[in-house]
Amino acid sequence: MMALVGIRATIDKSEIMWSWVYAQKGDTGFPKFVPMGFGVDFTRKLEQLIDREVIRFARTAESQSKRRSK
Repeated sequence: MMALVGIRATIDKSEIMWSWVYAQKGDTGFPKFVPMGFGVDFTRKLEQLIDREVIRFARTAESQSKRRSK
C-alpha cells in the first residue's frame, strides 16, 4: 500500500498530467488511501464520509439513468 501511496504522491507533485490509456483524463489509477495513523475515530469518520458520498453518487446516477430511459 505504501508503494501505491508513494506513486500517487510522485505523480501529484509532478507537472505531468498522467492517466491510464482508457481512463478518464487526470485519473492516475492510484487512489488516495484513508490514513490510519490518526486514530480509529478519525479513520472511521473519513470512511463514513466516503461511504455517504459513494451512496449519494450512486443514487444520483441511478436517478439520471431512470430519467433517460423514459
